[in-house]
Amino acid sequence: MSSKCRNTVPLATPAAAAMSSEREDQGLGRLGRGLVSAWALVAEKMVFTALACLVVGLTLLGGVAVFTSLAVGRWALWLAALALAGLAFGAFGVLAGALARETRTALLVALMLALPLLALGLLPNAPVASAISQVVPFGPAFEAFQTLLVEPSLSGGDFALTLGHLALLAAVFGGAAALVVRRRSAA
Repeated sequence: MSSKCRNTVPLATPAAAAMSSEREDQGLGRLGRGLVSAWALVAEKMVFTALACLVVGLTLLGGVAVFTSLAVGRWALWLAALALAGLAFGAFGVLAGALARETRTALLVALMLALPLLALGLLPNAPVASAISQVVPFGPAFEAFQTLLVEPSLSGGDFALTLGHLALLAAVFGGAAALVVRRRSAA
């Protein structure tokens, strides 16, 4: 992977870039023949993205707490929401990176998918857009973050369902990515 491409990797697509760059460098095949399973490789990329999401998210929340009048609070719930959103986004990115043939393509695919899907999650009264946003991490993550920022009284059951939704999306996208990685490393 060239240094030029490495320096342009946006935070939203680290898993896609990492997965596709390993395939470009023929590292994926070597890892697949060794002691690393496809699921372990995908999980490592998902955890990397979740940690990046935690760092960036907590930094932004700290800024919101210091410079605005919004009550951030509920830090333990923020940790859970950011970690699960990071895992779900990481799984989505790993799947995009595993399907793409090269790093630049993976970055473009991840961004070209992410931007319209993000916009769909923000449309309030469009039933089709709402349904689509629920099968990708953007909708549930937006709901979790909005609930933590806006709702003065938190319904534990509804919030737990949202976190469970993020965990389910992480598992589904992660499982699909592991299948793709296993097929690609065997070929």
